[in-house]
Amino acid sequence: MSVVHNIKLPPSLMSRFDMIYIMLDYREEKYDTILAEHIVSFFSSEEETMKDQSVAYSKQFISQYITYARKYKTPQS
Repeated sequence: MSVVHNIKLPPSLMSRFDMIYIMLDYREEKYDTILAEHIVSFFSSEEETMKDQSVAYSKQFISQYITYARKYKTPQS
């Protein structure tokens, strides 16, 4: 089938794009499993990195910080 038929956009709209990439998706469980594991590992390792870098502040500290900022600081544009 043609690109226009597969994407289901009128040719007048298709002509407005500089490039169109066609991706083929073969139904192979092996490749789908590899891709899924890669995506899950990417996001789970990113989440672990974010946990390591985050600092937990107490509710009291945040409250005092906001009170100080309201009293001594003014927004600048």
